[in-house]
Amino acid sequence: MLKTYDQLMKNGWSPVPYKHLPYHLKETIKKANFRPQAKQCFRNSQRIVSNWHNVHGFRYVEGVVKSLIPIIHSWVIDKDGTHYDVTLNPAPEILCYKIYDRDAVIKNMSKTLHFCPINYEWLNLMQTAVSLGIDPKLPLKEVKKQIKDVYKKINSAF
Repeated sequence: MLKTYDQLMKNGWSPVPYKHLPYHLKETIKKANFRPQAKQCFRNSQRIVSNWHNVHGFRYVEGVVKSLIPIIHSWVIDKDGTHYDVTLNPAPEILCYKIYDRDAVIKNMSKTLHFCPINYEWLNLMQTAVSLGIDPKLPLKEVKKQIKDVYKKINSAF
């Protein structure tokens, strides 16, 4: 039985505990009639935000979080500006992020027919910046310039 659970966890089909979350978020998850799953941060967050039962006004957030290496991740934010990670517990340190409203989530889901990042290009850019030690809070133009400069240095070394 434990081997089966481990295999499910590796494949991302295992439910994640959410008892630690505040009541208004648990209520929204239950009304949305789903169980958050491991390795499904985009799906988990977008289902909460896009659901008609999102009476608490949760918004969708995607960004880069700290791990062994910076990873692309998503979570939700409530009306008060409090961030809640439905997939990872404890929530990792947030390095940079963008907030999207319900309409943006639904538009992206309609366009792609998947639970996927809204702005994958920005996420990849920020993940690269953080990995190279570049401040992701700099203006986008400056981040791109610094990434380009780092790659020039790397290429000139070969």
